[in-house]
Amino acid sequence: LVNCDASVVVGHPLLEAPLTKALESYKKTVPLLILGPSNNPRAINVMHALQDTNIPFADPEDLSGDEIAVLPYSSGTTGPPKGVAQSHHSFAAFHEMLMHPYFFHAPTETHQDQFMGIMPFYHVYGMCVMLQGLIKGMKIVTAPKFDPNTYAKVLEDHKIEWVHLVPPLLHFLVNSPSATAEVLRHIKLIIIAAAPVSPTLTNEFKKKLGRNILFQEAYGMTECFVTHQTPILAEKIGTAGQLLPNATCKVVDTETGETVPANKKGELLVKTPGLMQGYYNNPEATAVTIDNEGWLHTGDIGVYDDEGYFKIVDRTKELIKVKGMQVSPSEVEDVLRSHPKVVDVGVTAVDNERLGEAPHAFIVARETFTEEEIHQFLKTKLAPHKQLAGGITMVDSLPKSPTGKLLRKDLKQMAQSS
Repeated sequence: LVNCDASVVVGHPLLEAPLTKALESYKKTVPLLILGPSNNPRAINVMHALQDTNIPFADPEDLSGDEIAVLPYSSGTTGPPKGVAQSHHSFAAFHEMLMHPYFFHAPTETHQDQFMGIMPFYHVYGMCVMLQGLIKGMKIVTAPKFDPNTYAKVLEDHKIEWVHLVPPLLHFLVNSPSATAEVLRHIKLIIIAAAPVSPTLTNEFKKKLGRNILFQEAYGMTECFVTHQTPILAEKIGTAGQLLPNATCKVVDTETGETVPANKKGELLVKTPGLMQGYYNNPEATAVTIDNEGWLHTGDIGVYDDEGYFKIVDRTKELIKVKGMQVSPSEVEDVLRSHPKVVDVGVTAVDNERLGEAPHAFIVARETFTEEEIHQFLKTKLAPHKQLAGGITMVDSLPKSPTGKLLRKDLKQMAQSS
């Protein structure tokens, strides 16, 4: 709220309580619009407002295309969440890139193709999936959230043909007894993004179906949308695909900054019409991420082969990816340090079959506490995907450099051995 200087807040009834609490400490009074019934006398029920013809709508404005269209929040390569300023122009340009026939399956002439909007619409992945369907005139089946008890049935009942996933969701479909080959019989295409998927997992899924389907993988960031995707006729599992039209990418040595050739690892730098204008009200972070030549430094270590397929092999950044959602360790650490019984803390990622990665905290305690006490404390402070699903370990000290910097590599090793 503070960073984006919000002038109006729109929310779901389920989020009314935390929204109301957040607005109590906000510096100015702004309208609160709730998408349904509300117990707050100052809130406006959007559904009622839309039915009231006496409420005037604002007149449309002429735009140049450079105005901010969306301001999703991303931790970037490191640190707390920052507002990513994406313009109308960058949004439109990205969708033109993505829908090139080399990369995008055209819907049938009847426009009755269907896909499910299960990715969160506040996340760039879910946002773009929704808009792709609307642009192409396809039917989008939405759900309030992922429900393991009904997900497979929704796929069957609505004859879903295109499925957008993150690897943990594919893992669910492979292992769920309710997701039988008969239930999944309508699926023709699976598009996976947000994290790499293993060939083993995709092969297990095809084996379960008893037939071959196409997998497309994609790579991108909130800061640049998608820049790489698997061509529709050239599946290559385990890679991020090839560059989309009008996108440029180079791989550079992490120490020298020199461009490296094919089959040699380095950091991915990209240029694209879908590049953000910068981090909103944060020129310092913008300057760190986008250099003077306009290259976006992704913080991802990758390599490309002789056919132009890119593969992400490591991350220079510290972010934890929970179901494709970014979690900044430093953000979780700052909240934990505010607990009266916590002296110091370090948070790192641990592998998790269901989530992909999960945050794990190593805590130096001031006095004895239970894990449940910490979990309950965090529930009131952080979003669900930022909870310590990877567990908690109490330690006497944390690995640090002579200057006092937390050695995250050592912390990661501690997590792997615990």
